[in-house]
Amino acid sequence: MLPSRGIPLFEKRYEWDYKGPYRLYEKAGFIKVSEMDGKAVMRGEFSL
Repeated sequence: MLPSRGIPLFEKRYEWDYKGPYRLYEKAGFIKVSEMDGKAVMRGEFSL
């Protein structure tokens, strides 16, 4: 049997909420600025 991963549910959702692989963000140029309780805050710079 494969292990499952739980995803917390919130009543209010935002368009920027995304739960994805950490490496995907790193490949896109993001850096981890904070981590707590198994959740990470990633920061990236964008130019138009």
